[in-house]
Amino acid sequence: MFSMKQSFNLAVRFFIANFYKIFFVGAVFVFLERLIVFSNVAFAGSVLAAGASTAARLFAQMFVLIVPTFFEALIIFFLTAGSKFLHDNGSLRIKNFFPSAQKIAAFIYGFIVLIFPMFIAVLLFFAVTSDSAQKFLTESSLISISIALPFLILAAGVFISALMSRYVFFYFGVLDGLSLADSFRKSARLTLLCRKKLFLLLILLALFNALGFALIAGSLFTLPLSALTMMYVYFELTKPAVEETLQDRAFDVEDEIMGATQKEKI
Repeated sequence: MFSMKQSFNLAVRFFIANFYKIFFVGAVFVFLERLIVFSNVAFAGSVLAAGASTAARLFAQMFVLIVPTFFEALIIFFLTAGSKFLHDNGSLRIKNFFPSAQKIAAFIYGFIVLIFPMFIAVLLFFAVTSDSAQKFLTESSLISISIALPFLILAAGVFISALMSRYVFFYFGVLDGLSLADSFRKSARLTLLCRKKLFLLLILLALFNALGFALIAGSLFTLPLSALTMMYVYFELTKPAVEETLQDRAFDVEDEIMGATQKEKI
């Protein structure tokens, strides 16, 4: 239902055409994010080096992973708000990058809902790979379980995250003034026919941003391009012809469910 290559190419063109407007704001966001992330890394390093308890070590490890993920998602939300306003209206002010407090709160809540399954999976992964857990499993002659269990947990987290990816466009509904529940429903409807392709795109963008994060200054380009790519995918999926097809498919699914229910009653 959408072309990843075309969406990325449109994102690059839009970024180049509005480079100074988007790059300046993105640079400020990334600079603030790096200050917070590096301070958290220093904090986590001090906790891990101090021989803390297993719970404290788990907290520090999760803190290092969750904080950058959260702030990068928040940056993409702000960049999307400004870029979408610029695309729709042809003009842009700094304030357009900052939605209302209510929309920001809705985005944060929705993001927590989306990331929660993977958060639990990563937490369990760190728990079962901790020294105390591995020692317990080894002493209990459960070596094979100690090897397989972490990968099974991560696989379950990835599978659940793939199912949750249908709601990834919820923040566009939030920006349009929809309630969080309606935003999730709209995203699920838009992604009905392209969920596998969308999940692949999300993995590619995650790797793209991980590379940018590793290069430090690379995030100045990867985060705006990721936000713009998702914006153009959303625009592609919300074209009238596409929405009509999705609506028809949704009705077909409802009819199938109703038919199956009536057969069971008979």
